[in-house]
Amino acid sequence: MVNVNSFHKRSSFLASYEQRAVRWLIIRLPDKMNSLHLTAIGMTGAVICIIGLVGCHWSSWWLAFVWLGISLNWFGDLLAGSLARNRQSERPRFGFHVDHTCDLFAQVLIILAFGLSPFFSLVSAFVVL
Repeated sequence: MVNVNSFHKRSSFLASYEQRAVRWLIIRLPDKMNSLHLTAIGMTGAVICIIGLVGCHWSSWWLAFVWLGISLNWFGDLLAGSLARNRQSERPRFGFHVDHTCDLFAQVLIILAFGLSPFFSLVSAFVVL
């Protein structure tokens, strides 16, 4: 059996800084906010990123939306599980599956949006997928 918690280990050279930032952010989030709210923020970020990537056909100013969308996606994705664990409100089956399904859906759509942008061809986006 796979230990789900083993997937939460971060091992990049920025991991310790990221974990400190996560702890700092989690204690400052409002009590009414839960992990599903953060998952929704992450999905909203993915949609903003997609709009920005497609919008780059008309102007490079749309890259600001890509940056904003990726930032919101990172914020929501990074904090959702950590907030649930910190507040001991984990739902191992439901929360884990919702989070991972949304992450996969967002990643697939962002990669496809790169294929619809001026930066990739649709064929190259499919290759990446």
